[in-house]
Amino acid sequence: MQKQIIDYAIRYEQKLGLSIIPVDAKTKKPLIRWIPNQKKKAGSEIIKKWFLQYPDAGLGIVTGNISGLLVIDCDTLEGYQATMELIPDDITIPTVKTPKGWHLYFKYPEGSGFTVGQGILPGVDFRGEGGYVVSPPSVNGNGGQYKWLDGLSLFEIDPPEIPKAIISLIPEPKKKSNKEKPVEQKETPGFAMITNEVIKSAAFKKLTNTARTAYTLLRAQVKKKGQSDVIYPYSDALDYMERRSFSKAIKQLIEIGFIEKKQAGGLFRRTNIYIFSDKWRGFK
Repeated sequence: MQKQIIDYAIRYEQKLGLSIIPVDAKTKKPLIRWIPNQKKKAGSEIIKKWFLQYPDAGLGIVTGNISGLLVIDCDTLEGYQATMELIPDDITIPTVKTPKGWHLYFKYPEGSGFTVGQGILPGVDFRGEGGYVVSPPSVNGNGGQYKWLDGLSLFEIDPPEIPKAIISLIPEPKKKSNKEKPVEQKETPGFAMITNEVIKSAAFKKLTNTARTAYTLLRAQVKKKGQSDVIYPYSDALDYMERRSFSKAIKQLIEIGFIEKKQAGGLFRRTNIYIFSDKWRGFK
């Protein structure tokens, strides 16, 4: 296993240009002072030295600008399914099956400043600047393996651009002063767009994929703008779905009880105004 880990680590860096660090197999914490590796890659000789020094270490990939990666970490099946609902069918994503979930690898949005956070959907976190993920062929402390899905490794396909629907869930990063140090990976409060109660409800399961996407986007809009009412113009919706599909999604969300129309668009108002509703709780 040690030789395999070293071989993978060197291939990740030399062939894919990724920044590599050794992590504790049980705690997933870095075994080195890794802040420098957010800005500079270690090189094959240092990588060999690390994994010879820590023969049971797992392999970590530093995310963000240094590796050009933003990873979506889904710890639950519900979270994975909710995330996949937001991804167009024609996008192929490098994917790792982790011991308890999935890692989805996307191209890091240049200039976005996205760092790390949790709860963009229930059971879904993200890793960007100042973060890292444990990667194949690592094995955790309980013997659980990290494996690339067949045909979906970074050696076989390039990470795609992250869909706008997912970007809309990620909180905008705080502006940093030039004096601030690089960040260590830690959990920061994210926006819990949809609760587990909603995802597991009969009402949510009844929604079409398009309606689920629309509901997620409506929640994201309210959280980001700090507003209580939902104003979602068709021009914004067109970034994610066809106008007719969006209209059908809104209609279904009203019928099942997720939203209510508060004010209809009039001569001088281009869009309807909606509010969220709890009527879905009575759906059977």
